[in-house]
Parts: sequence; C-alpha cells; structure tokens
Amino acid sequence: MSAGRRTLLWALLGAAGLALYLWPALVAPVVVSSDSEIDLAQAREGSPIGSVPGQLHAPKPGYVLFLMAARRLAPGLGEARSVAVVQAVLAWAAIIGAGVLTSLRGRFRGLALTVVLFLFLRVRDASSALHSDALAAALCLFLLALLLRPPRRAVTCGLAGAGFAFLFLVRPNVGGIAILVATTLFLAPDRRRKLWAMLAGIAVVMIPAWLATRQTDALEAGLGAPLLLGSATYYWIPSPSAEDAARSGDPVGSALRNWRAFFSDFDGDRRRELVWRAFHGLYGTEFYDSRWSPAYAKPDDLSRRLSPLLVMAAIAWILVARFETGAEKVASVLLVLLLVAHDLAFGSHPRYILPFLPALFLLAVAGANSLDAARRKRAVLFASLFVVVQVALVRAIPGLVDAEWGLVEQAGVRISQTIPRGALPERSPATFHVRIATPVLPTEAGLEVFGPGGIRLYSSADDPHRERPAITLALPDSVLEANRRGPVAIDLVSTGRFDAFHFFLFPVVPRPWAAPAYRAGATELSPGTGISSGSLDWWAHEGAP
Repeated sequence: MSAGRRTLLWALLGAAGLALYLWPALVAPVVVSSDSEIDLAQAREGSPIGSVPGQLHAPKPGYVLFLMAARRLAPGLGEARSVAVVQAVLAWAAIIGAGVLTSLRGRFRGLALTVVLFLFLRVRDASSALHSDALAAALCLFLLALLLRPPRRAVTCGLAGAGFAFLFLVRPNVGGIAILVATTLFLAPDRRRKLWAMLAGIAVVMIPAWLATRQTDALEAGLGAPLLLGSATYYWIPSPSAEDAARSGDPVGSALRNWRAFFSDFDGDRRRELVWRAFHGLYGTEFYDSRWSPAYAKPDDLSRRLSPLLVMAAIAWILVARFETGAEKVASVLLVLLLVAHDLAFGSHPRYILPFLPALFLLAVAGANSLDAARRKRAVLFASLFVVVQVALVRAIPGLVDAEWGLVEQAGVRISQTIPRGALPERSPATFHVRIATPVLPTEAGLEVFGPGGIRLYSSADDPHRERPAITLALPDSVLEANRRGPVAIDLVSTGRFDAFHFFLFPVVPRPWAAPAYRAGATELSPGTGISSGSLDWWAHEGAP
C-alpha cells in the first residue's frame, strides 16, 4: 500500500472514530454520581489537594486539576457535558496516537489495534461519565505505546515520566501499575540508560505533589477505602464491616480482619468467591445505560458481550507470544499478574480494571513480532488452548462475567430463573445461593423464593443475614428430584414497600454464558436499568446452608 493510501486510510479511520466518540458525548446523558459531585465541588473551589472527611471516595488531585480546566473549555455545553466532550476527544486522540506508534512495528498492526479500540465501546461509554476512568485509560494507553519503542531523546523519556506521574495523580492505582510496567520495559540492555530520564520526570512531578499533600495525606488517604471495600464479600459495599470501619477510621485494619475471617472458614463457597475476586474485574462489565439511542444500544450491547472473549484472547496471546525483547514479554505478563492482584486487593470491580484494558490490547498486539509460519501456527494453537481454559472457568463460575446492575424496583416483580437439568445436587442436604440484595438496611422491601409447584423456599422476613450480598436457602428433595428429570424454575418474587432508596440489586450474567432468567410481564429482565436479558448469578452445592 502506498504512503498516500495509508494516510487516507488513517484519515478516514480517525474521522470515523472521532464521530463515534463525539456523537454520544454531545447527545447521551452525562453520568454524574456522588463521587463526581465531590470531585466537581473541589474543582469549583479550585482546591485539588485534600480529601473529604467521612467519605470513602479516594482523593484524585490530578483529576480535579483536569476538571478545573475541562469544565470551562466548552461553556456553552454546560459544565458536565464540557467535561464529557473533552474526555471523549482525549480518549480518541490516545487511540489514534497508540495506533500510529504501533504501526511503526508493522503497518497493519497499528490499524488493527485502532479498529479494536474504537469498537471496544466501554472506553467510549466511560468518557460520558464524570469519573477518571476515560482519562486514565487514555494516558495509560498512549504513554505505554510511546515507551514500547523508547524515544531516542532522553527529554522525551523524561516527559513520559512526568506523564506517568500525572496519571498517578489522576488515578493512583492505574499510575502505580503503569509505572511498574514502564520501568520493566527499560530493562532491555539497549534501553537501561534511558531509565533515569523517565524516573527523573516522575520525580519532578511527584516530589512537589508529595510536599503539597504530606500535611493533608491526600495521596495516602485514598488507600484505606479501596483496601477495605476490596475485602468485602463479593465487593458488596453495604456490608456492616465497611460501614463500621468507615466510622471507626481504621479501614486498613478492618480490611485485614475481613481477610483473616475469609480464610479462617475456607469452604467451597469461599473458593468460588476467591476465583470471582481474582478475575471478575477482568471479565465482567460495568453498568452503562445505552437506551438514549437504539442505534447505539445494539452495537454497544454486542461490544460488551464480546468484551470477556477479547480480554481472554489478549491474555492468552500475551502468555504465548514472542516479543521483540524479553523486557516487553516480562512487562506484558507482569501487567496481567498485577491486574489479578489488583482485583484481589482493591476489589473485583470492572470499572477499576477498565483503564488498563486498552494497554492490555496494545501489549498483545505488540507480541509475536518475528514468528515464522510454523511457530505462528504453534502460538495460535497454544493461545486457543488458553482461551478454552478461560472459557471453561467462566462456564464453571458464570458470575465471573457478571454485568452490573439488574434492578427490582417495586413489589410484585417475579423473576423466573431456569435451572438446567442436573445442575442441582442429586441428594439432600443441598444449598442454593443467589446474588441479590438491598443496598440499604433496615428496609421494608422484601423477597420470597418459590420452587416448582409453588413451594416457598425462602422469605427475607425470616432471614437474619440480610446484609449479605446473596440469599441462601435449603433445597428440598422434591426440587432435587424434579431437576434430575428435567429443567426446573426458581422464582423470585418481590414484596413489601419500595422507594427511591429501598430496592434490590442483582448482577446479570449475559448470554450465552448461562441459562436465562425471565421477568414476568416484561420483555426485559431489568427495565429499570435497560438490561434486556441474562441470568441470575446462582450456584448450588451439597451440604446444609
């Protein structure tokens, strides 16, 4: 392909990507959460340094600085939409920049990476929320793309280091892991002499930031809350331990106590939860309501359904691929390991892992740079096997790909979950779990569970553990016998009083990972949050509750 045609192709791809990112940024509702309000309040006051007393929201001085500028760049659009537009443009620019830099390794690799990233609409969706996700994803992607082939000039490496330091101030978890991965990239013999320049750039930004925050502990204050919430059962924040620790002011100590309690009774349910904690952040998807446009909702839903497979493929290719240098291989594998460790330590939340995923795809594309035909076939075979292993893991624990959130917003809602034949234990005693809970206690919102023939299996009125993220019930012999003969249905029926603060939330396993659930009298499983179909996250095992 001639240089002129390549330039035209890049121009067309860039224009299409910009249109894709700007259209929702200008039209879709901008998501403003309670955490967003805290950051915006600091931006309006011009005080990026410091944490908010009594809040579990981690301080992000770099993102507040960004908000101070972005909220004013398009005043005609309003404060929130101005930020959304700026975030969308920066994410688009980072994708184009990473694609161009990757094309230096091979003309089609850069194009392939760019297409994949534009179609990975979770990053685009994140730019319409006033959270640091989109900005962190853009910075992490571009800076690592820049350093995959380290610049010749030390000053450029220094500027990259300053960028990583700013990323740390925008999102400390992303910045910290990105710095570790970037440092590993400099371990190649021909790159070590430039490491000092990057570290100097980091120091130039971080030392003044540390001096400015050492009295307020703005940077350190954000560590306790994520560690505490990461230790909560299935990352269910309303648990009493999280609330008590927030009041006591000892989140780190409470997190350690939670982990000790977790491992002190390490049964089958705990093992399942540990796997969920390790991988749900990678395979799951965060909530986004795309109903503002049916034309956008369909491709967005498809992109989210394919997201777990894309992540699996990237991980598998990183494990088997051959890179230009051993340092690149180590950096890529290190990123995967750090993301699993991040899930375990700070909470298995897909939103927390999202900023890393574009960089994960970047490193996967960078691999296998010089394989001959025979080695390429062998690498593809082993990568396929790793994907199959990951798919088998998800089939065993479908909750790993949970999407957030399903909503039961009123009394009288009946959700019927299909249980495939033979999926329940063959004999009693047997226990059944479903992840569904109310985020506010005490509450008059209730739930009952019925088995085949209308037999009542559970009532929240009799449950002394309503603070838990899942309900637990004993399965009678009649249900087990019916399941030996064929599929059975377990029905969840809401009762009591519901309002804007009292309702039930449940994660949804998207198709085709599990047998579907249905909401009686509705075409969607969760009309309140726009989730059309999927399964409840349930599991069963032998033994008493």
